[in-house]
Amino acid sequence: MKNRFAVLLTLTAIGALAIAGCGGSDDSSSSDAPTKAEFVAQADEICQGASDSLTEAQSQLGADATDAEAIAFINDTYLPELKDESSQIKALTPPEGDEEAIDSITAALDDGINTIESDPEALLAGATDPLADATAQAKDYGLKVCGQS
Repeated sequence: MKNRFAVLLTLTAIGALAIAGCGGSDDSSSSDAPTKAEFVAQADEICQGASDSLTEAQSQLGADATDAEAIAFINDTYLPELKDESSQIKALTPPEGDEEAIDSITAALDDGINTIESDPEALLAGATDPLADATAQAKDYGLKVCGQS
């Protein structure tokens, strides 16, 4: 069970940090687009909030969590937090010219969320990281909090 606890700690960090790399275009005029540095700061702030929230929720789960409790945490806390963070990031206006990069990160995040949702037990096994692509793209884009694993 300690292995499951370690996996959940890792997931909490990875999930919250990967998400903030995601964003989508919006209908604002290009004059409203933030600079890349502004976008990174906004996304990283959202990401830090999600990371803090997930860390707190995970600490309440405890090291002796059963498989059923861990799966419930993934379904009832982890995934909703990932989806909420994704929504917040998608609401940000990407920097002008970076829409394609942000859309790619968003797609990778959505793929990771779908993978977790379809088989949360596999996440506990720790064999793969469904959010690795989103995390790597976020880091490559220049996100600091969001691009950490």
